[in-house]
Amino acid sequence: DITNPHSGTICGWIATGGLGLGAFKYGHVNNSVLAIRLLRPDGEWQTILPDQELFADIFGSEGQIGIVAGAVLRVGKQTYVSKPYAFSFENSDTVNRFVQLLNEWQLKPTSLLYFDPNYLATTREIEKAKLIAQLPEAMESADAVRIARLRQDLDTVEKYAGLQHAVVMEFDTKEDYQKALKYPFFTFSPERRRYRDLIFTSLSTTVAHKLWEHRYQPVEMKPQGPSMLVSEVILPLEKFSQYLNFIQSAITSWTENPVKTEGHILNEKEILLQTIILADTQTFRHKLYLGLVPFMTQTAVFFAGHSYGFGIWNL
Repeated sequence: DITNPHSGTICGWIATGGLGLGAFKYGHVNNSVLAIRLLRPDGEWQTILPDQELFADIFGSEGQIGIVAGAVLRVGKQTYVSKPYAFSFENSDTVNRFVQLLNEWQLKPTSLLYFDPNYLATTREIEKAKLIAQLPEAMESADAVRIARLRQDLDTVEKYAGLQHAVVMEFDTKEDYQKALKYPFFTFSPERRRYRDLIFTSLSTTVAHKLWEHRYQPVEMKPQGPSMLVSEVILPLEKFSQYLNFIQSAITSWTENPVKTEGHILNEKEILLQTIILADTQTFRHKLYLGLVPFMTQTAVFFAGHSYGFGIWNL
């Protein structure tokens, strides 16, 4: 499931790295690729199969080995089930312990998304502005259904206020989400609750759906910059809280430009993070921010992580 379906391609996803939506349940995209059609730098066409040494190197190469022009894919059956759940935790360290619980319970959501407080606050403001801008047209046309829908969406987005570290998941089969219902975590209650040593808040169905829909809008906040700089790294889940705390103290506190983070939890041990700095390419300050991207990558390396896709940018 490509994060940017309106502009992304499967070939681009392979070249970038092949991780993200669906990774928690289905793993790396290379598990679903049966062959790659590659245009090499010398102009020769080559078909690369999984048992060839070059196959693994293509994923994340970002064009340096050659142009990925096509792929043969293994596909699953179309699913018509989508059951999202969302939770808010008081700190990022709790997220790791929650994932370990899911592993203990042997639950397999398709995806586990993470949003930090700065990301949620910015998303709330953007979504509110979009919805408010649509209201006058709906009221002028006296479209009662649309007005009601916009007001309901505004009410839903307003509930982002005060959310801390949010985790959003989705089950794509009836069997998977019915298995989850056996555990008290998945029984909705608006009150803050404790399970073992975890303190959490279950988010309503409407909020869960809204946050899950946001998976296709990873660059929605870009016009706020009006550009954005992103460090994409893969970190051990047990270290990502330390990474976030350091980035906030080292960058947000210094620049007064809040760093925003979203993530894809890949499995019980790893998380893919997109750490975002909004910037304006027309200003001198942007040059300073540009230097902070490799700084964030080096910070990830310090915490036993690595870059997601090396490519020309990180080279």
